[in-house]
Amino acid sequence: MPDVCTWTQDDDSHLWMTACQGDFSLEEGTPSENQMRFCCYCGKPLEEHPYEDELDDEEARDGTT
Repeated sequence: MPDVCTWTQDDDSHLWMTACQGDFSLEEGTPSENQMRFCCYCGKPLEEHPYEDELDDEEARDGTT
């Protein structure tokens, strides 16, 4: 069993899916930007994975904006 609960942002929305099968909506920012350090469902330390737009990744590699 992992020592952290991974929260993954669902697309470019306010919804975050948790590894412990929960979901949480944030009006603005990421969990860490909202001073969230622990999962409110399982109590484990929170690790976040914000959504990354594929287009943004390609632009970063190409050096374009």
